[in-house]
Amino acid sequence: MKSMHGGYDECVAYSFDPDVYEPDVGREQRVDFWTDVLLAAFQAVPSARMVGGANGYLDRLLHEAVWGVTVPVHTDASKYFWQRYLSEEVEKKFRQACSLKRLNQKAVVEGLRHEHVIEVNKLMGHLRTAAPNGRSALRTVLATAVACVVTDEEHTSLGKARVDGWERYKKTGVRVWDRSRRGWCAMP
Repeated sequence: MKSMHGGYDECVAYSFDPDVYEPDVGREQRVDFWTDVLLAAFQAVPSARMVGGANGYLDRLLHEAVWGVTVPVHTDASKYFWQRYLSEEVEKKFRQACSLKRLNQKAVVEGLRHEHVIEVNKLMGHLRTAAPNGRSALRTVLATAVACVVTDEEHTSLGKARVDGWERYKKTGVRVWDRSRRGWCAMP
């Protein structure tokens, strides 16, 4: 976790354990919060559904909403260590970290990415499309925002895949560990 001075504190290795997952009990509340924020924004400025103009502010809000759903707390620890899904390479890295008594979190997160399974820009577009259909439609889209921790190399490979969602992982051969189920995800 970042200290108040911007550095990383050392931490006990058990926080990296791929087999330990605390359910994100606040996720539904964050989805509801961001749904209400976006609904209010779209209602306040109906033209915000259009592309261009003052939409830079709306884009920031949409971007923040997607991140706000997938990151429980805005810290590096929650971007990486609190995520349910890990690529096989990250799972291996976390298991190696567990074998150490103490380590620096910065060393563990180096070369990792908080990767949105459905890319942020696509989710932002889906939110714009859903807005005219009201709260339920916005909430449904936000609820699909899920992250997986991957390596920089996997992130690059996933970004080149010309498919969406978990299909990108399947196409690029990135296996995913589900910490909640303590097993490999069966890709559809």
